[in-house]
Parts: sequence; C-alpha cells; structure tokens
Amino acid sequence: MTIAELKLQKRWVLWKLETVNGKQTKVPYQPNGRKAMANNPATWHTHAECAAVVSQFSGVGVTLGDGVFGIDIDKCCDAVTGKFTAESREIVIGLDSYGEYSPSGTGCHVFCLGDMPDKYRGVNTGKKGDSIVRAIPGCKQIELKATGFYFTFSARHLSKTPVELMARQERINELCDRVAAIPQSKASTGLVVPGDSEEKYRKLMAGDLSEFNGDYSRADLALCNILARKHNNNLFKIDEAWVASPLYRDKLQRDDYRSATIMKAIKGEPVFEDEEEPIEDDGVDEYLVESRGAGHEGWFPAGDISLVGGSSGSGKTYWVMTLLEKVRQGAEVWGHKSTARDFRVLMHDRGAKGMRRTLNALGLSAEAKARVVRLTRKQQGLKPAEVLEACIERTPGVQAWFIEGLDMWFPDVLKMNIVAPLLDDLQRVATRRNVAVIATVGAPKEKTAAGKDSERYHGRDALFGSAALARK
Repeated sequence: MTIAELKLQKRWVLWKLETVNGKQTKVPYQPNGRKAMANNPATWHTHAECAAVVSQFSGVGVTLGDGVFGIDIDKCCDAVTGKFTAESREIVIGLDSYGEYSPSGTGCHVFCLGDMPDKYRGVNTGKKGDSIVRAIPGCKQIELKATGFYFTFSARHLSKTPVELMARQERINELCDRVAAIPQSKASTGLVVPGDSEEKYRKLMAGDLSEFNGDYSRADLALCNILARKHNNNLFKIDEAWVASPLYRDKLQRDDYRSATIMKAIKGEPVFEDEEEPIEDDGVDEYLVESRGAGHEGWFPAGDISLVGGSSGSGKTYWVMTLLEKVRQGAEVWGHKSTARDFRVLMHDRGAKGMRRTLNALGLSAEAKARVVRLTRKQQGLKPAEVLEACIERTPGVQAWFIEGLDMWFPDVLKMNIVAPLLDDLQRVATRRNVAVIATVGAPKEKTAAGKDSERYHGRDALFGSAALARK
C-alpha cells in the first residue's frame, strides 16, 4: 500500500499536546475541533481533511488496526546524523516496510500491513486495544500497536526503508514474540532489564569493551543506561555502581562528566554504533514559502536556520513578521504560494514596552501578536538552542520559529569560537525537529561623508556586522 493510498482512507486524526492528569499527552482531534477516538472510526477523516486545518493543531496522526500495524521505537536515533542504535537498526531494517522519524527526531515509526497476533490481542494493555510495550536495549522502549491506537505521522521517510507499507505478518509475529518475552515488572516504571542487556552488563562489568571498540565514553553511557533500569533511575545508586565498576578511571573523578552521563542514561539517550551506515531522511527540501517555478528555490527551508541581516530600522522585523502571518493563513506571499503553517517569535532585543510598540506599529492581528514570546532574563542567559528546544517541546507542530535579534544573544559576535557552536546547536535543533528557524541579525550602518548614518552597507562582513557570524 502506498502512502498516497493510505491518505485516501478515513483513518486520519489531528493531535495536540495537552496536560491530562498531570501528564503530557497527545490528544486526538477531528478537523471540526471535537475530540477524536482511536477506537471510533466515526471520528476519523481523510488526510486531506486533516491537512487543511493542521496549522491549528500540533500535527496529524494515523489510526492503527484493520490491517495496519505500527511499531514505535523511542530514543533510538538522531535525525541530524541519521544514526541509529544497533538494536533499533536491526528492527527497522528487518521489518523492511515504510519507516519515518518521529516528530522529535530522536525516535522512529515503522508501519506495516498486518495485525496483532491473536494470542496478544487485548491482553497486554489496560486500555481497549492491542498493544505490547517493553524496554529493550538501545532505546527507551518499543511499542507494538494495532487496533485502538494511533501514531503521529511526520512523513520524514527513512531512506533505507521502502516507500510503501509492506505485508509483513510473519515478521510482526516474530517481533511480537520476541518483545512479549521480555519480563515486565509491577513497578511503577513497568520495565526491567532484558536478558540480552544482562549479557552486555556482564561484559562491561568484566572490563570487556569489545562491543565499543575500546571507546570508554560510549561504554560509560551503555553501562549507565543498564544501571538506570536496574536501579529505577536512582542517580545515587547508578553513580555508586559505576564508580565501583572496571570502567573507573581518572575521568570519573569529574563530577560534571559523571552527572551529565547519568542524566543522559536516565533520559534514555542512545549509544550509537559509529561504524554503521546511517538510515537517513530522504525527504526533499520543504520551504515555508514555495518556489515560483522551475529553476528557483523557495524561501526558508525546514530543518535549517536562515539569517536576515540589515541595519537597525531597515524593516527586518516587519518583513519577517508580515511574511509569517501570511504563511500562517496559507496566503500568497509576494507572488509565491504558501501552505498554512503556525509560527512563534522569540523576541530578545526589546523591553516589554518596546515590544508592545513594535507589535502595534506592525499593524498585526491579535492572533499574530499572541505568537510573540518575550524572552525572560533567565532565558537570555541560556544558550539559544536550549531555549528553542524547550519552546518546541511545549508547542509541537509549530513549523516556523523567528528569533528576533539573534546577535544580541551572543556574548561576542566577533569570535568564531563563540559564534560557530551556538549556530551549530541551533542547526541541530532545526534539523532534528524539522522546523524552519529564521533569525534577524543587526548590521552597522555605513557613514556618509558628512558623518551621518547611511542605509547603504556593503560586503558580507559589513552586512552582518561580524565576520564570524557572516562566514558561519
């Protein structure tokens, strides 16, 4: 079954990230704004019906069951590098059906034609549906689901997988047997260390780093991942067991290294196999503003950061905000077509009153003004990528992020060793989350013969006001 054929079926929903009983949950919705139910086909629609209003939600999702089986592997990959853990890679390649990155860019979904084996139907979940959920090595957990559930759909296809949903019932049966055989405790986490992870644990505790080519840092994270599950994420017990292990060396005397590695393990961050060929996202470039025709590119690609330079008062903020408001409505943008997409603005270089004056002067709608976030002093003290990642986490589905006054965020825009890593970190967030990041940066005005500011500026360095920022 092709993705185009799947989209024609009435099995699609929209979703929003909401807090339900104190927990962040992806709540399904219908295009009319009413809630949908993953076990009620009367609340499902075609993809086109959902896509028409997706800018008002966090994203689209596809319901499972009735011949469509879904596999969700959490915290197993990095969309920036295309690398997967060895364990998750084996599952994705072995299923040999359509695969894609999850919206976070750190997990993946595989969709197959098939169904939950009869012996597992309705017995592995307290909800009405077919589901098997377990912890496995190399990721946070794996979820095998069918009737009664839905998965988010990102359309970020993994290039090493087929472009269609393939009939894979035998492989589904084998995977279900393998995953269901993993013990599940009655603890609040519901997870215990699987048998093959125990074998890896025994090797590490014997000082055997053969699986990691002698790389102590990767071995450290692998051991801490196992210890985190053994000790129910108790960081003190993890630290104690790690320090007492054969992996102890001078580097472990550094509290910053130990705490950072343990937090990665508690979050379930994966250990990648460097020698493996990456499973990449083969999607074509997607732009907020479409091309005007053959031989031209659109404006502001998803998964990338774009800089808009200009001197103070030259209209950078007005131009970008006007563009984003047109895109939000799916309107024509100066002769270019656009698809309705939501946006947010992180405003750095203005005080509260200055921000209000600016927004009023732009003549924007109340809906547009509501999308502007003025950064707090605490946020201004953090790295741009940290703040952006947190904002994306709170409002998934927003596809355009405008950082006004990015150069004001840098301690020194003249030094490449400061500029490069900050821009690299922003680039990684944009790629992993597949969002378009637009940032304005100031430029010095050229002086006239009379000593007055001129609106003219020339050269790459003068345009951005920083050789380091411009070159990067």
